[in-house]
Amino acid sequence: MCICPTHCGFLAPGSGMGLILILFLGFFAAPVSQGGPLCVRNECMSTSGQCLTVNQTNQVCRDVGGACREAGQRWNHTTCFMVECRGPRISVVSDNCVNSDGKCVLMDSENQLCRDQKGNCRSHGSRWRYKCYKVSCQNNRVEIINAKCCVKDSKGCVRPLDCRSPGEIWTVPGEGTLQSCNVTIDDKGHHNFRYFSPLI
Repeated sequence: MCICPTHCGFLAPGSGMGLILILFLGFFAAPVSQGGPLCVRNECMSTSGQCLTVNQTNQVCRDVGGACREAGQRWNHTTCFMVECRGPRISVVSDNCVNSDGKCVLMDSENQLCRDQKGNCRSHGSRWRYKCYKVSCQNNRVEIINAKCCVKDSKGCVRPLDCRSPGEIWTVPGEGTLQSCNVTIDDKGHHNFRYFSPLI
């Protein structure tokens, strides 16, 4: 399933991690009807009742109800998380996470907590897997321990459980062309993933 445009970032703001952890909100994909046209997956309904494609060009996001949100607009996704439309991605902008008791907790330098891709609290030193990455919570920062490349299909959509090692060559699903990936780390510690077609 292609989940490219509609994502929600649950990584703590200001994290030193180079990639943005994103979580697809499944209920965004449901068809929406508010007395107007039926909006399909990757579309949202504008205030004028038109279906707009959620993409970089339109600079809109789709909220839980299927309505369009403009870039820069903020709203409460839940009582714990405030989110912002960064067209077409949705990112969490509140410094909160949900603990094992289901309570909303502020992440600060005292408790050294991090937030995982599901919005749950992770303690300092804990490790978990996200997509093709092994990550760890280090002093309120989510750090990549080991990064592999997520395969992209013919539409450019990431297949989060289809992982390849950097430098490995694979066939693009749905297309048949060859693809590879390099992972580099810049001077700020950010991981950069570059996909390319290898010459054989």
